[in-house]
Formats: sequence, C-alpha cells, structure tokens
Amino acid sequence: MKKQRNGTVEVDAAALNRVLAGLVAMRDGNFRRRLTVSGDGVMTEIAAVFNEVADRNLHLTGELARVRRVVGREGKLTERLETGACEGSWAAAIDASNELVDDLARPVSEVGRVLSAVADGDLEQRMELR
Repeated sequence: MKKQRNGTVEVDAAALNRVLAGLVAMRDGNFRRRLTVSGDGVMTEIAAVFNEVADRNLHLTGELARVRRVVGREGKLTERLETGACEGSWAAAIDASNELVDDLARPVSEVGRVLSAVADGDLEQRMELR
C-alpha cells in the first residue's frame, strides 16, 4: 500500500486478497488463520487487528470447550469461563455463558443437597426452586 502525493492510497491487490482470504476463513470458523504483520502502515495495522480478533474468537471457543468438559463431564459445577483480555461484547458473551452455567448448576446442586440429606435420613429438606 503506497500513499500518493495527492493523498490517495494505492492498494496492493495481493494484500487485499490475503485479507479477504483471512476474513473468509474467520467467517467459516477458522480462528487459527493469521495475517502477516510486517513493516508499518495501514495494512500492518489491519493485519494486527485481524489477528487480535482471531485470538479473541479462539479464546472464547477454547473457554467454552474447556468449561463444557469440566462442568459437563467432570462434574465440577463451580468452573467458569475466564475473561482473559476480552472486553465489550466479548466479555458480555463470557458473562452470559457464566450466568447460563450458574442457572444450570444451581438446581443440580440443590438436588444433590436434598438427596444427600435424604440419604442421611433427613426427610425435612426442601428444594429451593426459582
């Protein structure tokens, strides 16, 4: 990309094709695709921001998979997604996912508490349902 004397910018078609290929990969769920960051200028900034967006998507999908495994398979109902470097809507998505895990874990914990009490002979326990 070269800036002309009159203020216009000449764009390298190959660089734009690489950006487009990266965007298509991201749209299709491939968050491991990266653009090369070298030199300076607008294309370098675009590549750096693209890579950051891909990293945040990769972080979010990794956290969802990790918490699904830990909560769903290992039964650790207190596990939650880590926010990491995410902010804005990324952090809101993580918060919403954590709230969903809370909402699902609460009745399971309540059932476990009541069943444990019944096993100990305490038939007076009630479940808190909200």
